[in-house]
Amino acid sequence: MNLRIEFTANRSPTFQRVLEICRGLNGYSEKVMPSGTVYGVTFNDDEIWSAEAVRDMVHKWKGRAYYIDGKLVSGLIGFRFIWDEARKEWERVMGAQKGYAFDPLKGPHGGAVNERLTFAKDIIAAQRVDGNAIGFKD
Repeated sequence: MNLRIEFTANRSPTFQRVLEICRGLNGYSEKVMPSGTVYGVTFNDDEIWSAEAVRDMVHKWKGRAYYIDGKLVSGLIGFRFIWDEARKEWERVMGAQKGYAFDPLKGPHGGAVNERLTFAKDIIAAQRVDGNAIGFKD
């Protein structure tokens, strides 16, 4: 799967900087349309951290669009895709196994794995409550 982020020119003070960054990425392209130039970057699965960085820079712009495998999706779906792919990348890089939690703040290059097993020892098993015994009638 791949994610494409497209955006149009705008008056944001960071527009030129974002454009410089995107032009340095492998999947960058420009399309000249009758309404103006559309700038876009396509990210593969292994480039998800760069996709997240670009999304962070353009997510409030009105002229942006997200595509997953060529299909137009909402900004929320684009965000979820990045989140899910970041989790998969973290699992590949860190070799996470069952019993460990994904921590997106650690990124692909640092931090220890957080154990979830210590929380499980404090869980008390729930018992079924009989509604008739506490006054509820069917």
